Amino acid sequence: MIRIATAADEQAIVELATRAWSETPLGREIPADDKRIRRTAVDAIRSPNVYLRVLDMGGIHGLIAGTIVPAMTFAGDVATDLMFYVKPEYRGRGVLLLKGFLRWAFGFDTVAYAALGISSGDERTAEFYQRLGAERVGGVFIVRRKS
Repeated sequence: MIRIATAADEQAIVELATRAWSETPLGREIPADDKRIRRTAVDAIRSPNVYLRVLDMGGIHGLIAGTIVPAMTFAGDVATDLMFYVKPEYRGRGVLLLKGFLRWAFGFDTVAYAALGISSGDERTAEFYQRLGAERVGGVFIVRRKS
């Protein structure tokens, strides 16, 4: 079942976020900060401006967090995911989380599009997004701090 995250989900959200980060290229280099994740999770649960839902199937097995921000270049808004993660053994259910986020986002007349990121670099996620009607636009590049 997909439901709104509550304070009771805090520890599960921390565990999922830590796991999600560890599966990214940067997460293999930079350790997760559990205190920061917990603080961010608590803020997201409390915020009326953050969409935060969990996949609850006798335990929390996935989550999606997103928000809406004003567009800088046109009169309108953009929905963006902040985190989307589902444990591998439950990934077939992730579509419910994403579709719920998109329904919420496009329920606002001002939202022109939803931007979905892929931190893991996993092409299967890109294919999943494309099957749901998303198109690849641009890319993400990082510049590392020089020591």
